[in-house]
Amino acid sequence: MINRDRWNFKIKEIVVGDQTNVDIDTDGDDIVNRLDLDSDGDGCPDAIEAATPTVLKSSDVINKDDTNAIVTTEIVNAIIDTTADPVGDNGLSNNIKTALDNGNTFIASNYTTYALDNNKNGCGVPIITQIYRNGIDRSIEISNSAPDKIIVPHALNINLFKDGNTAEIESSIGHNSEVSEDVKVITVNSSENDIITISRSGMAGSNIPWDTRTDVVNGLNDKSAYVRKDQITAPSAAYTSDEWVVFKTLEDEIDIENFQHPHDPLFSEISLDLDKNTTKGVHNFGPTKRTSDDWENGKPDRSRTVIINENYTHTHSDNTLSADKLEIKGNNILSVENQLLLVTNEVNIEAGAEIRLIGTSQLIQTHEDTSKVTGNGNIYIDRNSDIESVYRYNYMSSPVTTNAAKTTYTVASAFKDGTTSLNANGTVGENYCQRLEFYR
Repeated sequence: MINRDRWNFKIKEIVVGDQTNVDIDTDGDDIVNRLDLDSDGDGCPDAIEAATPTVLKSSDVINKDDTNAIVTTEIVNAIIDTTADPVGDNGLSNNIKTALDNGNTFIASNYTTYALDNNKNGCGVPIITQIYRNGIDRSIEISNSAPDKIIVPHALNINLFKDGNTAEIESSIGHNSEVSEDVKVITVNSSENDIITISRSGMAGSNIPWDTRTDVVNGLNDKSAYVRKDQITAPSAAYTSDEWVVFKTLEDEIDIENFQHPHDPLFSEISLDLDKNTTKGVHNFGPTKRTSDDWENGKPDRSRTVIINENYTHTHSDNTLSADKLEIKGNNILSVENQLLLVTNEVNIEAGAEIRLIGTSQLIQTHEDTSKVTGNGNIYIDRNSDIESVYRYNYMSSPVTTNAAKTTYTVASAFKDGTTSLNANGTVGENYCQRLEFYR
């Protein structure tokens, strides 16, 4: 457009060709999309939302906050790692070029669908949450630990590396649809020495499936189930055994080399209860809490952190109460009646809280470390010590005290009057467990 004022000409605007291809700034952060690492400004890098099948690394990403101010944040997996995947003369990293040459058009379609739409955040987190291996039934469970976000199509590749050989995959299973809060169970015909990964790429004939791994499981027993602990929400590129609970077969239990504890988790505990993480296709992240007369976030099992937020009585009909970690909060009381309370690791009893082991109940911890009982609460247990002769006695082991700061232990500090049996109601020290008088 030309503005004319007598003999003075001013060029106000030049329009050349089709205007549909001009640079666009979708999120209004003053960076055009082709230069923007997060084009829609949803906090999820375009590299993730496009399911870029190569090695990624962290980078500073510029966006606008709620006040419309420009902010810079370091975000993981924001750009291609050109050291691990060098860029060729055509400006593409080698693995991206190979992917495009193989007809993988999903990069462009994913970019349009997810990277340019801030109503769809594509930073879902795929994580392996269970491995099931029993005869011909060999499967893995994949969960999304960020269910408010989407795992975009083609971002989830399940790769199998035979006999620990990470130079090349034996097979790959890609997932070409969205995954939100769903749990997926996928059959993977693996053997004892194999490695299973979640990777960004499943490209055969290269090391990129291993280099793009985000989660790894290896060192598996051939007949066991592995359930990931509910506190683990982030995948790991290096297998960490402490993140898992191994449910062994009876054959493992009678093998002296693998034998650890008579109450180790058993394969038979893998259940069909849709409220337990030990069921294939079910995984609840975070602890389960006892509140409002129900379990919030699934039922307890050996992989769960269990929090007691109210007075709760676990009866004989409920079977064993199991947990990986157990916490009794506030002034609440956990009563266990004629049943086993089985905890793998920590027991924390806050000040004012109690565990009451009633009747034949027992508390057993199966860890191999030093003491993992914390807090200033109390544990009470009924025990009859009937003996046939006044010249015989009962030997009491495992020193206990009423004060965790004490380093000496006495009978008087721990023993209470057991004339009235312990129960779930009433007050300790008034209705039962009254103070004993000791005379010297």
